[in-house]
Amino acid sequence: MLGGCAVGIITTWIITQINFRNLNIWFVALPIWVVPSLCVSIWLSYLLQIPYSVLAGSLMVGQLPPAIVGVLMVHALQRVYMPGRQSL
Repeated sequence: MLGGCAVGIITTWIITQINFRNLNIWFVALPIWVVPSLCVSIWLSYLLQIPYSVLAGSLMVGQLPPAIVGVLMVHALQRVYMPGRQSL
């Protein structure tokens, strides 16, 4: 639970930094895709006795759809709550 909370906080912090720096909205997909995949694999590989690279690759495949949907959700919410801001 602590690890998952830390991964969520780190991912959210990186996303807010992308927003503060006015970077392209598609950069939001990177922390959603990479941070959980690489960090969660650290303890899961130990607990499940699966090689880190195999588990990280598997989690990266699984995190790709949430990363894309996350960007689309951020874009949709920006259109509703910040209509004057260009996001794409």
